[in-house]
Amino acid sequence: MDKKNGLTPPEDLDGLPPFVSSWPQLYALLIATLVILIALFYLFMTHFE
Repeated sequence: MDKKNGLTPPEDLDGLPPFVSSWPQLYALLIATLVILIALFYLFMTHFE
């Protein structure tokens, strides 16, 4: 992150999908998706026991 203006330089954004604007946002989305999947699989497991 650029300390002068608080913006991320364009070269640091290489490889990001278009629906996120920074790497921390991508990692937060990934972790949230995994937590939701784990919760859904747990609910399916308890329902079909």
